[in-house]
Amino acid sequence: MKKMNKRAYLLVMYLYPAVVLTGLSSIASGQVQQSVSKVQNQHEEPGDRIFLVVAQQPEFFGGKEARRKFFADHLRVPKTASQTSGKVFVSFVVNTDGSWQDVTLLKSLGKKYDEEALRVVNLMPKWNPGREAGKVVRVKYILPVAF
Repeated sequence: MKKMNKRAYLLVMYLYPAVVLTGLSSIASGQVQQSVSKVQNQHEEPGDRIFLVVAQQPEFFGGKEARRKFFADHLRVPKTASQTSGKVFVSFVVNTDGSWQDVTLLKSLGKKYDEEALRVVNLMPKWNPGREAGKVVRVKYILPVAF
């Protein structure tokens, strides 16, 4: 029985420091992660973040009716295109100053339609920017362009 107690004692004496060191290591690692996160958040400018959902969506200057009129005035249906109607979906980021960037085609209707939709989107004036928690923010916006 004394041998078992001695073995158990030695086992505890060897395992205890290993367990303590492992625990301290994981605590220190967590503190380092928190410190890194704080530093990263301090350097992240509020205007750099791109929102997908906001309290107030960006809006074409003048509202939906002005946007419809703008597209009706500028959009030309391609003469050589095979389809006669449909939608092209275009994505872009509306910046805090109302300018837009990163125009991307999400859903195609055919090469001629896609080119025409992108051409007109690139002619758009500045938008009214989106807002989240009372602050102007950058927002990714998806716009259907109907032919």
